[in-house]
Order: sequence, then structure tokens, then C-alpha cells
Amino acid sequence: MRIPFHSACFVLALMMTAVCFPCCEAVCADFQRRGDSYVVDAREYRATVRAGRFEYYARTSDQPDLVYTPESVRLGSQKITLGSVSASAASDNVVCLYYGEVLSESYTAKRAGIEQCWVIHRRPSSSGSIVIEGRLFSPHRSTSSPSGLTFCDGLGRRIFHYGSVYVIDSAGSTYKCLPRLIGNKLLITLPANYVARARFPILIDPVVGPEVPICPSFGPAPSNQENVDITAGPDGYFAVWQDSRGQDIDIFGSRISPTGEIIDKKAIVISKAAGAQTDPAVAWNGRQYLVVWMDRREQLPHIYCARVQPDGEVLDKQGILLSGTNGSQAYPDVASDGSSWLVVWQQQLTSSFDIYGIKVNSDGTTSRIYGLATGQGDEDYPSVAWNGSVYLLVWRDNRNQSTTGTDIYGCRVGKNGIGLPGTVIISCDLAGTSGAAGNQLAPQVCAFGSTFMVAWQDYREGASRIYASRVSATPAVLDKGGIRIPDSTNGQEYPNIAYNGSKILITWRETDYLRVRGCRLNTSGSVLDPNGRSISQGAANQSGTAACGSGGAFIVGWATLNPGISDVLVTPVSDGGIASNPAGIVASLALDDQRDYAVAYNGSEYVVVWSQVQSGGSHILGARISHSGELLTPNPISLTLAYSGTQSQPAISWNGSHYLLVWTADSGTGLDIKGCRLRTDLSPIDSTPITICAAVENQAAPHVASCGDNSLVVWEDSRNATSPYYYTDIYGALVSSTGSVQQLSAAISLGAANQRKPKVASSGSGYLVVWEDYRAGYPQVYCTRVTTAGQVQDTAGIAMPATSYCQTGPDVCFGGGNYFVVWSDWYAITGCRVSTAGNRLDTSGIPISGGVVKYCPSVCWDGSSYRVVWEDYRSSFQGNSDIYYTTVSREGIVSPDPETALVSDLDPQLKPRIVVSGNSGILLYSRYVNFSNGTCGAVLLDQQVQEVATVGAAKHLPPGTLVALRGKVVTGAFSGFFYMQEPDRSSGIKVVSTVPVNVGDIVDAVGVVSVSDGERQISAGILSAMGV
Repeated sequence: MRIPFHSACFVLALMMTAVCFPCCEAVCADFQRRGDSYVVDAREYRATVRAGRFEYYARTSDQPDLVYTPESVRLGSQKITLGSVSASAASDNVVCLYYGEVLSESYTAKRAGIEQCWVIHRRPSSSGSIVIEGRLFSPHRSTSSPSGLTFCDGLGRRIFHYGSVYVIDSAGSTYKCLPRLIGNKLLITLPANYVARARFPILIDPVVGPEVPICPSFGPAPSNQENVDITAGPDGYFAVWQDSRGQDIDIFGSRISPTGEIIDKKAIVISKAAGAQTDPAVAWNGRQYLVVWMDRREQLPHIYCARVQPDGEVLDKQGILLSGTNGSQAYPDVASDGSSWLVVWQQQLTSSFDIYGIKVNSDGTTSRIYGLATGQGDEDYPSVAWNGSVYLLVWRDNRNQSTTGTDIYGCRVGKNGIGLPGTVIISCDLAGTSGAAGNQLAPQVCAFGSTFMVAWQDYREGASRIYASRVSATPAVLDKGGIRIPDSTNGQEYPNIAYNGSKILITWRETDYLRVRGCRLNTSGSVLDPNGRSISQGAANQSGTAACGSGGAFIVGWATLNPGISDVLVTPVSDGGIASNPAGIVASLALDDQRDYAVAYNGSEYVVVWSQVQSGGSHILGARISHSGELLTPNPISLTLAYSGTQSQPAISWNGSHYLLVWTADSGTGLDIKGCRLRTDLSPIDSTPITICAAVENQAAPHVASCGDNSLVVWEDSRNATSPYYYTDIYGALVSSTGSVQQLSAAISLGAANQRKPKVASSGSGYLVVWEDYRAGYPQVYCTRVTTAGQVQDTAGIAMPATSYCQTGPDVCFGGGNYFVVWSDWYAITGCRVSTAGNRLDTSGIPISGGVVKYCPSVCWDGSSYRVVWEDYRSSFQGNSDIYYTTVSREGIVSPDPETALVSDLDPQLKPRIVVSGNSGILLYSRYVNFSNGTCGAVLLDQQVQEVATVGAAKHLPPGTLVALRGKVVTGAFSGFFYMQEPDRSSGIKVVSTVPVNVGDIVDAVGVVSVSDGERQISAGILSAMGV
């Protein structure tokens, strides 16, 4: 249930990814009575309500994913045990439960979930808090966040969400809190100070529903993904690879189910440090994964690692340096003894390579580095495995290079990471006394029971073949001369090896057709597939294969042979050796990039449009969102897929009866501006696009505003460009409500040098266009008025106040009788009001926010003031931007309240847009995750100040909550902020404020709870301090 709040501070009530709003949508599910129960069978879930019990099932579940049983309600000092209860259907989609005269409960079936609501009908007879207590049983693991409780299965997939609690009294006063889960006891608590002032009856309204992505789509990641390695985990597999989707090569990963389902569609960033990270390997220790890789963040390559939780959380985001900084290190491998890990690598200190290793404990601490193979000549390309009592380390060794060529050697390593006596030639001749003829290289090892199996690439026959041998724990070579792994006449290269509990699988790439093939062996070394087996249909690249076994099955991975765009593919392989998906399942997925977006509001709902690669080209998609933040279109609507060419850079406006969508169209011979009219349901009015401008050269970056019968479209235009500079100008055209196009009386701006990034706003009787202008040799913001008849009124343009030499990214809105123009001054956000007569009302500009780098401001009028949001780089994480917010009055006065971080995370948030009407609205922005842009939205609602008794309670409230904390002690004072604690020093919090305080002062602070760089803080708008 979405209830508008009443005050002057905004709160993020709901956050969505890629315009995905996982909240309860329009009703489309009804309860059916079956005996004493009411059952709903919706597309995304099933649920049963009966007296005293609620059961929720995800769509694919046979057993309930949640069982909730209410137990008691404490009203002040009065505790009511919920015994007898009656149930009845209030409507087709609402079931009510009545607990006497004081309390009732209802369940409303909606498209995406169940909305639960409690009603307390009268004020308690005694003062105090109200606590609703119940039992919540679920087989899934729960995590708490500012949006509620999220329940995930063993693979880390979200099954359902028990959302934030909204409390509304009969006067409309609201309170927002979070449900608490202690064991299996679910508590919803209303503090005494809220109860004391609330007008009864009051509503307690959490939302229960599955978190089902609706609009994001995923596809193969751009650029190259290769060098995959795979290990088995608690509920499937974990694959890691090197990935060049960013500026450098990084390490990514994804969890994979036993059936090959890719769990982490956006992939997990394990390391994106500076420089290149390559050649990853991974192992599971029973509790965590350890990923190791070669890292070039320094001048020479070194070995780093990071621990990863079973749910995909990376614990060591900066990586742990393992190898030291002496010399260069490469080609790491890792194995686990069930609690810690042994990491090995090749190292070059002088002219030759040796093998070194280190133990890594589960807490990330390490042992000393040990030399494990440091003989004369080169020892390189190590591989390691654990058999339950000892490690076997194998490598390529060139000590016999002048006689028999390179060989495969091995030695044992103790659990403590120290090498044990005895080195053996694994690729030996039949006598076992010397190496086999020709070169042997690329060894891989796995363990089964107490024995090991080693496979390698072998040139004893002249052509490249794969050989293998068992090695005992002593160590002794059990198959002298090697086991020849058969195949057709094709050569074999890049082997890998895995054990699934009963059989061994050796994989390789064939040298002719470059496909992945395999062969199974039993534990006695007998070949089970004398002709080999086909695993992949397509060709693999030179980064080789990965193989892992678990639970009687295997999974095999490889990278495709597509230069510049290789992908990591996997396929499960049965115990019988059958690949279930020889075409390969793409494991290296990414969020389909949504680079450009726009939003419009028609008075009752929002429309968001964005460009996205679809069916091989960029097209415009859209979604409708209700005023309260509910997604009205379960799936995104393709708006331009039927049109030829590609479409990007969308803009949209509402003219009172329909939308006008405009975009940049690439026909293959140049860029044009086109558009179409859309009905309120986003169905097209125009069967073919409206050509708004198709002049010579390129037209791009359109923007649009509507003024009743017509709309003004503006854009960058290079029709006048000449060599060598090719500057752009600003042009525009009117589009009538019938779709006819009228060019303006003149270009909007033909100034010297570039004019870029135009925006336009409507007053209802005219327009104001703003843009970046480079006529002075640096960017300034200019504007001009345009009439509804298409007359450009200020042909030379009106310069905004000269507040800096770098004014960029302007935006404009109309409200309070004037236009309001905002822009970035790089280290500040500045604004200026412009009258409808073209007069600048703030000749020196209005400094809105300063101090750090800020970009991309957006402004709107809410009916009484201007709302401004922007990208803000005050975060201590380099390059990370958050979305900040403030208000400016009709008279041009900036709010004295502290600037609020509406969105603050470790991922950059970019290009915000804000639309507000009255006391609610929507914030949109691009979240830059794993080098892809995902359009996100958040509903904005006003709220009242919440009096909070303790610092601890304030720190558990959702970001954006307006709180008051009183009588706390200042324990540390710094420039721009201080820390305050409870008088007993039991809990403390950071307070952002410029009001001077001293250590020991007793303070009252009123402000907004926010998160900055992972730390909870209060941005104080009101602060009173009393020295002691």
C-alpha cells in the first residue's frame, strides 16, 4: 500500500534495477475458497490463507517457502494472545482475519505478491510501544537490508522479500520501520513516541512478494572473456575467468547450478584493479572460494587472491598480495585441504623460472612463502591437487631439455605448505628412469581417493597428443610410459582433468577443428571412451578447457574462438560422458546496456523509455509506472523495433492527450531526428516514424517539451559543419498533436564553435531552450525563448551568469512563474531563474551545492519549490558517484537543510532525473554495474520527523529517514562532521554538520539517515548543543 507522506523531506521508499519495480502491482489474482482455506494461484506465486496461518510458495516450489503464524500483540503493557480467529473474503482478492475487536489482519493478492496489512482499531489503554509478534518459518537464508528481509536459496537466488513496514494513522501521519527476524520470531515494533501522537485506527502495512526481475535483460558480455577455471561448491559450481569488458582485463566469476543454469546474470566482479588481471584459478575449502590470479597493478606481474562467499560476496575487494614484489610471478594454481588453501605459481627472480607456494587461511591470513621446485633450469606451469592427506604439485621441467626434451615432474607438499622429500618424473618412459621422448608440457592434476591422476600434452609421437598417469601418495608413478588418451586422427592440446566421485574426465582441444573433446577413465586407469567424446559443437580458443566433477557429474568450460568477442561457455557432462548442451551455455553474461533514458509524467503515471541493444541493433523500449511506483507493464514494451535502422538517445513528453517520443535514428548514411506519437498504453499512433529533421550531415541528442497542442523538439545539428572543426549548432522544430512538423523561424543557435546538449522546458505558453555553448572558447550555458508559433526570440542567446569557465550539462524546468536553469560548474551546481520575458533574475547565479566534483544536474518544479538532484563525487572511493538532492524556493533560496544522498552505493550512480508532483515523485538514474548501465528508479515520498530514542535504533532505519536524536554526547569533533554517542557510550553515529561543537557537548540532532562509503550517518539540518 502506498500512502503519500506529509512534510518537507524526501525518502526513498522503493529502489528498482533496470526499471524493475518488485512491488505489488495491479490486481490480477483472486482468492478461491477451498474448505477452510483461501488459495490464490498467480503467475509468480501461490499462497494459502486460513485462520491463524499464511503460506507462501514461489512458482516452482512444492513446499512452502514461507509460513507465517501470528502469535501476540503487545499494546503498551497489555499483551493480547491471538487465539480464536475468524476468516472471510472481503472481496475477490482480499481475505480478512479478525482477532476480536482490537485487531484485524488482511491479505491482498496482487500480481507480484501478497500485501499483508494489520489494523489496530483503537488506542491501547496503557501507554507504550506496540509490538506485533509472530512465527516465520522458511527453509531459506534471510538477510536484512534497508528495504526489508530478503530470503535466498542455497544458490543465492532470491526467493521472496518481506518488505519495509509502512504505518499510517487515520490522520495520514506515517511511520516507516523494518521487520526484525530473531530466530524464527518476526517482530514489528511501533515506538511509544509514535503511538502517543497517532490517531487511531492505524494501519500496519508490509509487503510480501517475490523479487522477480521484469525489465532487465542479459546477454553475452562485450569484448573477450577467456581462461576459465571451475570448481565445485556447496550447491553447484563456481566459474572464474579473465574479462576485458572494461578498460583493462579483470577477473569475473559466476555461480552455476548443477544443471548449468547461470545464477549470477550480471557476473561477479572479483578484481578490477588497475592494470591487467589474468589467468585465474579457483578452489573451495568447504566454506569459501579462493580465487587467485596474475596481477599487473604494479610494473611487474604478481600473484593476488580474494575470498568469495557461497552467495557470491567478494570479501577481499582490493585483493590480497600473496607472492611479494620481488621478481615476477605468473600462472597460479590453487587447491584446498578442506580448511585452508595452497597457492602455487611460477616465479622468475633471475634468468630461470621456479615454483613457489604459500598457505592461505580461511580468514585471509597467510604463511611464509616456500620454494617448492627450485632446481636448475626452468620449472613452470604448476598444477596442484589435495588427496586428503598430502598435496601433489606437478610442473613442466626442462632439466632434460638437451636429451629427451621437457618433462612433467611432481613432488608432494605437506598440509603446512612445505615441500616433502622426493621428486618424480611423471612423464617417464616404460622403465621409469628417464623422461619420455619429445616435449611434455601443460600438466593438470586431480585427486581420487588417496591417488592422483595427471594429464599433459605430449609430443613423443611428433604430433601433439594427450597422455596421463596415476601417481600414488608416496609418490610413485603407477602408469610408467603413460596412458595414451585415444581420439580420432586430430591432434590434442590444452588438457584439463576432473574427478566426479567415480570416474575421471580428461578434456582437450583438438588441433584441427579446434573443438572440445573428452575421454573418461576409471580409477584403475582404464580408458572408457576409446574414440573420445565430442563436448563442444563450436571451436574453442587457445585459452584451453576447464573441467570439474562433483556428485557423479561433470561440467566443462571453454572460450569461443571469436577474436575480440570471445565468450565463456559451459556444458554439463553426465557420468556417461554425454554433454547436455554441446552448443554451450554462455556463462560470461552481462546486463544489456541501457545507456540513454528519459521520463515523462502524464498526471497519473510515469513513462520511462531507454535505448538498448535488441535483435542486433539499438532500439527504444518503454515501461509504464504508476504514480505510487507500481510497474504497470510486466515486460518492457518495444517501441521502435518495427522501424528500420537503429534508434538511440530517446526523449519523451506528454502534451495532455498523448506522448511524443523522439530519438536519434541511424539509417546507415547519417543521423536524423525522428519520432512517433504514443497512446497512454504506449501503443503507437503512427504506423511509420515522423521525420522531424533529415538534413545533411548528422542530427543527434534530441530533447522535447510539450505546450498543449504542439511540442518543441531541439537537437544538435552539424549541417553547417566545415573542415577542420565540424562544429555543431542547435536547431529545433514544432510537432503538432496531429504529427505534422513545422521548422522554426531560425536556428536556435548558430554561435561560433560548438553548441551541444540542448534541453527545453515549456511554460504552457512558450518555451525556453538551454545548451552548452563554446563561442568563448570554453563551455558556457546559454538559453533562448521560442514561441508556440516557432519564433526564436533571442537569436543571439542569453548567457547565464559567468560563474566559472566550465559550465556544462544544463537542465531547465518551469514553475512559480519563471524558468529555472541549473548546470554544473565542475566543482559546484549552480542555478539561475529566467523570467518568461527573458530576464535573468539571479545575476550572480544561485550556488546550490559546492565543494567537490558534481555533474549532470536535473531540476523539476513540485508545485511549491524546485527540486534539484545531481551526480556527486564526494565519496572517498575514487570515481564513485552518488545522487544528492536539495530544494530551492520560488524566490531562489537554497534550503538550509543538509544535502541528502538519495542514492549512495559502491557502484557509480549517473545521470539522475527527477519528476515530482506535490508530495511524491520519482527519481531515475543509471547504475553503472560491471561496465553496463542499468536504468533504475526510486519512488520519492514526503515524511515526518521520527523521534528516535537511541542511536542504535536510528542506525537501523532505512536511508532517507528523517529522525530526531536528543541528549547525545559529542565524542569527536572534526571539520564538517562529528561523532556522537549515547551517554553510556553503548552506540555512536557520525553527524554531518557545519555547526561548531566541542567534545563533551550534549546535542540534539534532527536530520536524514544516509549511508556514505558503507558508514551510517546523519546529515543534520537542525542541531542544538549545550556545553558541559
